[in-house]
Amino acid sequence: MSAEASARWVASLRSRYRLAVAGEIVVAVALLASAGVLAESGATDHSRLHAAIALALLVIAGIILGRPDPSIARRAPVVGLLLLAAAQLIESIGALGYGPDNDTRRNDIVLAHDFGVMATGVAMLAMVVAVAFAAGSLTSRSRRGILVPSVVGFAIIAVGLLLVRVLVLGI
Repeated sequence: MSAEASARWVASLRSRYRLAVAGEIVVAVALLASAGVLAESGATDHSRLHAAIALALLVIAGIILGRPDPSIARRAPVVGLLLLAAAQLIESIGALGYGPDNDTRRNDIVLAHDFGVMATGVAMLAMVVAVAFAAGSLTSRSRRGILVPSVVGFAIIAVGLLLVRVLVLGI
């Protein structure tokens, strides 16, 4: 593959990632804005919480995509963040089916929340694997002692994701 063809491929890949981030941002903002109309009082906050988490993850993905380096060290975390944000958006949609006590199931859309809970667990594992890929990519580029900071960063992110899942979402 020539250098020009490689540059075009990387540019099209980046534009696809940007399109995915933009699409999920639109869904997250729409859920934040319309949750009050679509759900009963307790479920509104529940749905908005998941949408806000997804929006925060997408902002981080957008920041990473804004960097000029198109390597796997940047793409892998973006994919992990996109998967985690998508799972949170699925949970947000499913949360619209809860009643005002945020426990009673009002309709079958709550099944999307149940699916989103499972998808979030899988996406969190995917995020950890993506960060491991990025750390491995960084260590293979340079042998100047980046392994230890990469492992420490990986551990911090893994523990942070676990804490967010347990403390914020209560699951």
